[in-house]
Parts: sequence; structure tokens; C-alpha cells
Amino acid sequence: MKSSALLGILALGFAANASANLVTNGSFETFAGTFGGDGGAQLISTSTTLTGWSIEGGEIAVLKTPNSYNLSASDGVNFLDLAGYSNTGFPKGLSQTLSGLTVGSTYAFSMDIGIRNGPCVGGGNNCNGPVQASAKIGTTSQTFTENSSTTGNVWGTFGFNFLATSPTMKLTIDGISLPAGHQFIGLDNASVNVVSVPEAETYALLLVGLGVLGLVVRFRKRA
Repeated sequence: MKSSALLGILALGFAANASANLVTNGSFETFAGTFGGDGGAQLISTSTTLTGWSIEGGEIAVLKTPNSYNLSASDGVNFLDLAGYSNTGFPKGLSQTLSGLTVGSTYAFSMDIGIRNGPCVGGGNNCNGPVQASAKIGTTSQTFTENSSTTGNVWGTFGFNFLATSPTMKLTIDGISLPAGHQFIGLDNASVNVVSVPEAETYALLLVGLGVLGLVVRFRKRA
């Protein structure tokens, strides 16, 4: 009976790991800084106010919904502008160390990249695409382009699969480029979720071990 209960707990644990997002603060909702009157705040290389993340390269910005720029989040309230307040100095972005990875498992990374087709900064149509952002985890990297023509705030989801080669791996997301005169590379809703786990034989061996443990416990009780 106890062995069955243990197997049930183990199965629940596997299911939880399979559904958990391994990116800390992937929607940037946890921000310990102060927003300005425009609804934004600048983040520089020494900033520690965005929980789970380190800023790399030039400055970027965190924005909340609503703000002065007619921009809105893809998920939740907060989101990032990888163009920052300067709109220069590319590539620039942020990083964090992913933990809890299972070596040999395949994971899916995804993120939302945003633009706005319509009135934006200063009332001009200057937040549209094309914009480019890249992501890198271990040796896997890819550059993505958002250039939708849909009117309003547009968020596209981009990503790739990668193989875990270590229990911890670094995730880096950078803004790469935007057209001259344009002022926004939106980033939101970053996630890493398991796609497939190591071969079933690994778990079969684990279950055999649990079975042996159960027999030992029963034998001791009878003795």
C-alpha cells in the first residue's frame, strides 16, 4: 500500500516538473523599482530591481500597463522594451541562469516579441516593425523578426527546442535591431517547459529499485 502511495507521489512529481515554467519572473511582474510618470523605468547593467534577471549590454526599460506610449503587455501588467530609452547600443538585453533542468531532456523555450502599428511615442507611428530579438540557451541560439502589419499592439510568439546538457544553463535574450526612428522592441512571457524526458528505461530502473525497497521493508517487519 505504501509503495503504491509512493509511486503516486512520484508520478505527481513528474507531472509537476513537466508543466512548470523554469523561467523566474518570465512575465516581469515582479519589479521592485519605481515607475516614472510615463509608466516606465530604466534598467541598466547594475540594476537589481527586476527579480530573477541581470541586465546585459546597454540600458533597457520596463513598462507597465497603462503607460504614456499606448503600449500594452502580452501577459499580465508589466513588459520590457529592449530598445530602452536610448534606442541605441544593440545588442542589449537580459539574462538569467535556469536551474532544475534534467540532463538529457528536451525543453521548449518561447517568448513574445511586441510592436505597435499605430500612434505610439509622441503620437507618431514609430513603434512598428520590423524588429529583431535573439535568444540563447547553452549552444542553441536563434534570431527572430516581428513584422506584423496588424493594427494596434501586436505580440508574436517565437522560440526553439533545446537539449539540457547541465542542470543549470544560462538564458540570454537580446534586442538586436530596429528601424531608424522606431522606438520599441517589446518582450514578455518568456518560458521554458519540458518537452520530453530521458528514456523510459531510466524510470523503469527507478521503479525496480522502489520495488526492492518495499520487499526489504516487508521482510524486516516479518523478522
